[in-house]
Amino acid sequence: MKTITNKEDMIKWATEINSGIGTMNAAKKCEYQDIWGHSSVGDIKKAFIEANGNRALITCSMHNVLGWEPIEELVKELAAHKANKIINEAIDAEMVEVNKMRSDIYKRESSLNDCIKGYWKRMRDLRRDNERLRSENARLQKANGNLWQTVMEHKNNAEKYQEKSNKYDTIKSLLA
Repeated sequence: MKTITNKEDMIKWATEINSGIGTMNAAKKCEYQDIWGHSSVGDIKKAFIEANGNRALITCSMHNVLGWEPIEELVKELAAHKANKIINEAIDAEMVEVNKMRSDIYKRESSLNDCIKGYWKRMRDLRRDNERLRSENARLQKANGNLWQTVMEHKNNAEKYQEKSNKYDTIKSLLA
């Protein structure tokens, strides 16, 4: 038994129907219907979708032998196929855009992480410098306190020596 398995078989089937349409008897019509009926629905749908330039011939032949119902089914399948193709192309285009955005986000995130690392390194260095300056400041304040104490001692000594010098001058002027 003949079956329709691909686009070429479907075009051959449709051409045979159209070439003998004026002389087709019921037995011949039944033979073409049997070919259609024994063929896989999936193969028929696939062949119809692939038969790009021959769909008018195929639909005309189908109408002559099978009526409108199978044509409607195949047209629905073709519309669904074309819609899915358009949707898949749109999805692919969107995925390219999404992947581009993801790449951009990754680059920005990487740059941000580098900046954050630099920030924390700088903060660590500033804290170290701050601690070093605090300890230097404490050391200098202690040294300043010691110097101030020494200055006060020298001032007190200078005042004592000044008094002794005044007494010496007084005694010297009395003796002279």
